[in-house]
Order: sequence, then C-alpha cells, then structure tokens
Amino acid sequence: PKVVSSVVHLTPKPGARALDPLLLEKVTRAAFGQRRKMIRQSLKSLGVPVSELLEAVGLTGTERAESLQIETFLDMTQWVADQQKSELA
Repeated sequence: PKVVSSVVHLTPKPGARALDPLLLEKVTRAAFGQRRKMIRQSLKSLGVPVSELLEAVGLTGTERAESLQIETFLDMTQWVADQQKSELA
C-alpha cells in the first residue's frame, strides 16, 4: 500500500511552566475519570483536600472537566505539586 508519513516537531511556548507531565496526566485522568461528574467529585481520587484545591484555582466545584480551560488544569497540577513538596518538607 502507498504510505504517507509526516514529522511533527512540538516546541514549548516561551515562558511555559515546567510541570511534571506524569502529575499533569494524573490530574487530568482524575478530572475526566468519571464522565459527566462535577469536578469536585472527580478530583477526590487525587488524595488531596479537594475544597482547598478548588479554592486555590478559583473553581466552585460544580464545573465539569470538559468545560475547563487548559490553564486551569495547569494551575491544579501546580497546586498538587506544591502540596506534595510541602508534605516532604
């Protein structure tokens, strides 16, 4: 068969945050893990105080994961990373 290939090169945006991609995956997996659930319920599997997380990123908890902006997921990931660092200290 005839095959067509392409190469894609991704370059991070200037000033992009350096977040742990595995932690970002964990946060997004938790958020999207329960279809059509409100974000406050979905994030319980992260094992962090969900009400504090939601307050820190400016969410009410009634939002659904599919309605959130990418920046919100980055903010949540940063907050979880900061919590993990403070637990180790």
